[in-house]
Amino acid sequence: MPNIVFLLSITNGKEAEALKTIGSINEMRCGNWQVVPVTLEGELPRVLQGSISDERLRSPIHSGKIKKEIALLTGVDFLIFCDAGDIFDVSLPAHFHAALSRNAAADIYYFDSEQQRGSQTPSLPFFKPTADSPELLFSINYLARGFIRYISVAQMLPSLREVDDPLVLEYELMIRLLESRASTCHIPRLLLTQTCAEEKTEAGIDEVIREHLSGKGLDGITIERGEAGRRVTWRLIEPSVSIIILNRNHGNWLRTLVNSIFTLTDYSNYSVIIVDNNSSEENVKAFYSELEKNDRVQVVHYDRDFNYSEAINTGVARSQAEVIVLLNNDMQITTPRWLGELVRWAIQPEVGVIGGKLLHRNRSIQHAGIILGMNGFIGHLYLNAPEHYHGLAGSVDWYRNYHALTGACQAMRRQLFNQVGGYDERFRLAFGDIDFCLRVFKAGYRNLYNPYAELIHYEGGSRGYETPVKDILLGYDELGNWLREDDAYFSPNLTYTPIPKCDFTPNAVNVRLANIENRKRALQSGRLGA
Repeated sequence: MPNIVFLLSITNGKEAEALKTIGSINEMRCGNWQVVPVTLEGELPRVLQGSISDERLRSPIHSGKIKKEIALLTGVDFLIFCDAGDIFDVSLPAHFHAALSRNAAADIYYFDSEQQRGSQTPSLPFFKPTADSPELLFSINYLARGFIRYISVAQMLPSLREVDDPLVLEYELMIRLLESRASTCHIPRLLLTQTCAEEKTEAGIDEVIREHLSGKGLDGITIERGEAGRRVTWRLIEPSVSIIILNRNHGNWLRTLVNSIFTLTDYSNYSVIIVDNNSSEENVKAFYSELEKNDRVQVVHYDRDFNYSEAINTGVARSQAEVIVLLNNDMQITTPRWLGELVRWAIQPEVGVIGGKLLHRNRSIQHAGIILGMNGFIGHLYLNAPEHYHGLAGSVDWYRNYHALTGACQAMRRQLFNQVGGYDERFRLAFGDIDFCLRVFKAGYRNLYNPYAELIHYEGGSRGYETPVKDILLGYDELGNWLREDDAYFSPNLTYTPIPKCDFTPNAVNVRLANIENRKRALQSGRLGA
């Protein structure tokens, strides 16, 4: 059995909460564990004396000497940082040992949790992703309270800042370990209740983020905190951007989008490339005549049977910009910062495709990330939910990594677009965007949802909702291997529906696979429309 040490942070006035935490740890009757209190005085508060047996209690640590004291610990295999008030499930050791038997070499073992926000408020569970999501850490420490292998901690300690808050040290360890490609193992069980938010750690965590980003060569870093999480920005030397818009008629939609770009965007180094597919409406032709006077705009005539993927590739081929932004023509800009929010992340070398938060006309969610396997194929997480929805998979206002983002709003480096061969022109109208994102992911890049790049999407305003059955069936063929596995950026404890519910039944995977297969067969037989 590995030796586990709980580093329990106890601030003045939190002794009663610490008793609850120790009580939950005491109930774990299997495993080899001990508790190390971390206090301002480096002493065990009198009220806690006798709350835990001597063989389970190690000498308290002074909160001002955390790094030094942790480095001196002996006989430790794993550390868990915890706060007074945390309540661990009695089955935690059993699930941890089961995870060790499946994956003995991980550096971090983390599990699902819930936040208790008051006695009169229901707890808010968070069913976490299995895949590493480094950008999610900017919004929330989703790895918090995980088992961290002690040898990994010891190797990292000398390079960490001296802090007086164990939870800030925990956060810095997690962000640094993920950056160094440490291995993680998700235990998909809800094994922790946190009885209070971690507001007291916010200033320290902000400083960790600043140092982390500074180490990547970024400066002018600002951090804004809201109810849902943090918005992180840094000084942006504006690279050139081409905004690619496909269009056929629908002059009102196009005028709305282009005018909103010109009047609201606070980013200066951009141009617009409109790929026109045989527009015949006079108001569109008149608008093009107006745009000819604008040096920022070029209209590329694409006079063939419409193929969305081919049209995208045609527009990108006419660009010499460093960054490509793809927009549907039925969009509207609502905030000046939208383009900078996309470009800022798109030029980071480890990042692939960036997607934004897209809202319907009534400001409900149209896009906040795509889940593979949802709705029998692919689907938008939290579709039609309120603008700032917080559900079982987390908040729409968090940075999140996904396998794919909708092509209605995508940004990426032009070099990366060309590196993976652009859009696959076998996809005539749909799912070329999903296929493109997956090829970027396979090339080793992280795709990212940025909730602060916010736009209105009048979905269906241009070509309607028709999706060719051939495109869907090609998607099933090309995405088959992805669909057979759970989406690692989603939780295996949730239903594959836009507003997920809990599903702990043993046959949940079989149900998802059956839904995929049934929909595919219905399409093949012609019994189901697109």
